[in-house]
Amino acid sequence: MLIAGAVFAAALLAIGFTRRVHLPTPAVFLAFGFLVGSLWSSLADVFGPVTTSRVGTAGLIVILFGGGLNLGLRGLRAQGRGVALLGIVGTALTAVALAGAAHVVTDLDWTESVILGAILAPTDPAAVFSLLRGRNVSARASSILEGEAGINDPVAIVLTIAMLESVQDGVTVTGILGEMAVEAAIGTLAALAVFGLVRLLIRGPGRIPHGALPLLLLAFGFVAYGVGGVAGGSGFLAVYLLGLLLGDDRVASVEEVRSDSETFSHLAEASLFLTLGVALNVVSLQTQLAAGLVLGAVLVAAVRPAVAGLLLAGEQLDRDERLVCILGGLKGAVPLVLATLPFIYGLAHAPQLFALAAIVSIGSMVVQGVAVSLLISVRSERTAGGPS
Repeated sequence: MLIAGAVFAAALLAIGFTRRVHLPTPAVFLAFGFLVGSLWSSLADVFGPVTTSRVGTAGLIVILFGGGLNLGLRGLRAQGRGVALLGIVGTALTAVALAGAAHVVTDLDWTESVILGAILAPTDPAAVFSLLRGRNVSARASSILEGEAGINDPVAIVLTIAMLESVQDGVTVTGILGEMAVEAAIGTLAALAVFGLVRLLIRGPGRIPHGALPLLLLAFGFVAYGVGGVAGGSGFLAVYLLGLLLGDDRVASVEEVRSDSETFSHLAEASLFLTLGVALNVVSLQTQLAAGLVLGAVLVAAVRPAVAGLLLAGEQLDRDERLVCILGGLKGAVPLVLATLPFIYGLAHAPQLFALAAIVSIGSMVVQGVAVSLLISVRSERTAGGPS
């Protein structure tokens, strides 16, 4: 408890400084977790791949639910085409491009390269929501980035698991697309069913004791994830859609719900990245540093600009908004959580995949996060200094 409390306090105190230098908050927690794990090696044994995967799943449920709640379905619908293109088509294109790059710059075979591409394809809701939180970002750019980060997780998860299973059973492109469609349909139905249950049980904030409503809604978020997963669908999609639906409903319209939801997201974000930071000590990052940096450079400088620039070409965005959307596709917790799955499936190159995913994700958070933060600051100063 002493170590945990001290690390949490130190990381939170460091946020004020890191924001002044435009460093994303998740990178701070990740660094503190890595430092603690390197000083106390026994912690790395506790937070192994399976434990990290479970902590990561719980944290992402909280973050996705909070993100959906604050955005709302109306906010998502306003930029629905851009979100769908980036979140679905963009994720698939990114996975293919990174798989090709990984096969060239590493010693991975094609199957393992595609697995790594699928792991690195999704943007991370924790990193994206944290980057945009409290900043003067246009509603259009914010909706696109938040929506993309929410819906591309199920796409990447299905791709990753399908490729991992193909190592043993074989899989086809048609099979992957069919599985994605089934999981999306079941996840959507799960969200609608739980939303109906919430509206039936909670007809107004006055029926719930003061302070309990935010926790109750979050509990239903976990229920939605569970229902979707048990039914064979995407639990992550279910919990995000439930948050979106509740974001437009009067049940969750009270300020207390949104404020507490943001607090829960902060706590989940800190716990998630601290745990992932500790887990980084189970692999050798140095041996994969060169390949990881090359992959990260390819992602940041070529793949993301090409994919996002192409898919958003028809959207009504000004220059700064377009740049924010192109640069704002941060990697982070989701790729790292997905990178724990090869351990669970017993893949021989699991440590290498995890190390590569970590290096690329850290590089993305730092480079893209700083770039977006600087761009937002410059835009805000220019707007404030312009004519009234």
